[in-house]
Amino acid sequence: MAHTNDAGGRGRHAHENQVLQVIVLASHVFDIPHHWITGRDRRARPFEARAAAMAVARKLTGASYPALGEIFGRREHTTVMNAVGQVPVLRIRSPRFDRRFVKLQELAKAVADRPGILDDGCAGVDAFNDLVLALLRARNLDASRTAVIVQAFMPDQLATGDTP
Repeated sequence: MAHTNDAGGRGRHAHENQVLQVIVLASHVFDIPHHWITGRDRRARPFEARAAAMAVARKLTGASYPALGEIFGRREHTTVMNAVGQVPVLRIRSPRFDRRFVKLQELAKAVADRPGILDDGCAGVDAFNDLVLALLRARNLDASRTAVIVQAFMPDQLATGDTP
């Protein structure tokens, strides 16, 4: 699996920042704590948020199933494949899931389209990436705190429900 080294010399997956940002956005959109998305909980609510985040992260980053599995709590690649494969079924079965999935896609794309926010190739590590990584690794970020972070970076889209 592809790893890069940041300024601290720690190895990580090439797409980790982007995937973690999708996890933060999914936590906001699905109104659950981020650790439910990366945790082992198999109940419907965490599973749906996790599946949506995995599918959006896969499409946004092109990360491999094994790389995504590692970032989403050291899961097997087949677990990621199964979750991503369930998204079309969930979208048909649940209009609420479909609305949330579309919102997650729109927010993730809007953040990705902002220069520098999701760019691993830029010189130095973006402040947003640092914040997301620190908060996720601290495991004390709940959905309400996630909303504050997302609001700070995308106030217009969240207030109106529009995305660029």
